[in-house]
Amino acid sequence: MQLLFQIEKMDIKGFNPLKEIGFIIARTHRTMLNILQQRLSDNGFDITSEQAIVIMTLYQKDGIAQQEIATAVFKDKSSVKRLIDNMERKNWIVRVPDKNDRRNKLIYLTHGGKALREKISEVAICVLSDAQEDIDIEEIKICKKVLEQIFNNLRKNNAV
Repeated sequence: MQLLFQIEKMDIKGFNPLKEIGFIIARTHRTMLNILQQRLSDNGFDITSEQAIVIMTLYQKDGIAQQEIATAVFKDKSSVKRLIDNMERKNWIVRVPDKNDRRNKLIYLTHGGKALREKISEVAICVLSDAQEDIDIEEIKICKKVLEQIFNNLRKNNAV
């Protein structure tokens, strides 16, 4: 609670939300997605950065429900439905009825989706490499650990 004490003592006039960690995280996230989108486009891929993230998520765990994808990529269910619909039209994914619950559809990558994943992963790795340039690997590990703790704190304290 030391930080809470510091915030309570902080002068409101001196508070600049643009210098706080939440804004820095959001700005970095948006910038990385924009750069990924631009690089995908520059390399001739007709795919959005959000679709690319869904493909990479399915590659890690194929055959999952739409809600599980929404949770993994932090999108609402209707946004993910639109993504999935568009990806199905491009033959990157297929919906298969769940054997345990026919009302539920599981999402799988097609052969085309898996092949695309290999190609777009190279682009994503380049973006990450650029983002981490001149940063010591130990600093990256600490940063990831701190960001995970911030995420866990927010989830624990706000039931997200």
